[in-house]
Amino acid sequence: MVASLDNVRGLTLAMSSSAFIGSSFVIKKIGLKKAGDSGARARAGSGGHSYLYEPLWWLGMVTMILGEIANFAAYAFAPAILVTPLGALSIIFSARTLHPEREIAYVWCCWLHLVCCWVCWYSFACPKGEGD
Repeated sequence: MVASLDNVRGLTLAMSSSAFIGSSFVIKKIGLKKAGDSGARARAGSGGHSYLYEPLWWLGMVTMILGEIANFAAYAFAPAILVTPLGALSIIFSARTLHPEREIAYVWCCWLHLVCCWVCWYSFACPKGEGD
């Protein structure tokens, strides 16, 4: 089976979307912590809006918006059965970034997830007899 150029584009967009969205969680968390540590204004948990003045939080929001746009564009190129499972990579990406000491577990989870995505995609997307 030969992958079409559109599927490769969709796969690339979906994986970049996961990286953008996963990193946006980390960037926003750092921005929220920095805004809370400033002490000048009330924290977000107590009804304050000091995080709106934090550039890192806005960078995280822009990164998330870019990731969502890439995810939306991925559906234009690749079938949903290929793009949808790759959205879960953003969780693995953000967890890996927040907890680098658990690298081996995240690498194995990532590879297992990718293998499952490819097996599902191959079994559902290929017409019978084409993969023989």
